[in-house]
Amino acid sequence: GFLWRAALPAAAPARAFTRAETLAILREDLVERQYYVTGRLTRDVYAPDCVFDSPDPDMPVRSPDIFSTAVRGLFDRRLSKLELLGEPALRGDAVV
Repeated sequence: GFLWRAALPAAAPARAFTRAETLAILREDLVERQYYVTGRLTRDVYAPDCVFDSPDPDMPVRSPDIFSTAVRGLFDRRLSKLELLGEPALRGDAVV
C-alpha cells in the first residue's frame, strides 16, 4: 500500500487543509489526475519535506517534487490506468 506521512520536523504546506479537503484532493489526484501513472499531483496539500513510503525497495522518497518525477517514468500513460480499490483514509498523520 501507499502511505504518506509528515517528516519530523515538517515544513507546513502552503495552507491548512481540513481532513475532508485533504482526502478529497488525494482522491482527485488518484482518480482524476491518475498521479501514480502521470506524476501530476496537487503539491499544495503536501509539506515540502513530506515522506512518501511503500513496500517498494526504492522508497521512501522525500518531497512531492521528487516523488512526482520518479513516478512519471514508471508507466506508459497511454496504456496505463490506476484503479482505486479503496477510499483513502487518514490514520493519525498518515494517509492509507
